[in-house]
Amino acid sequence: MDALLPGLAIALAAFLIVDGVACSTPIQYITADLARLGVSPKLCRILGPIKLIGAVGLIIGLWIPALGFAAALGVALYFIGAVSAHARVKDTWWRYLAAIGLFLFAAVVARYSYAPGL
Repeated sequence: MDALLPGLAIALAAFLIVDGVACSTPIQYITADLARLGVSPKLCRILGPIKLIGAVGLIIGLWIPALGFAAALGVALYFIGAVSAHARVKDTWWRYLAAIGLFLFAAVVARYSYAPGL
């Protein structure tokens, strides 16, 4: 798993960078979806930078494993929040899939950042 961890961390970081930039720009379908979930406009402005910080932490975590673990754990917690936002508005099951998948992805990266080689 040691050889796979950098690839997983970079893939998750790449997604977070793209998603963070998209959330930071006022793209209509993203802002509409966040409003539907009850996310305030003020919170919308900080979600993108949060994702970008997580991505930077994952990349630096390739050299500093404790930081990589903390970043992956933070990303996992972020997506738990996303799942709970979907649950709060009683969303359809398919709208949960991305948040659940990204939570699981971040949890795997956190798990193997914490104890590489297992």
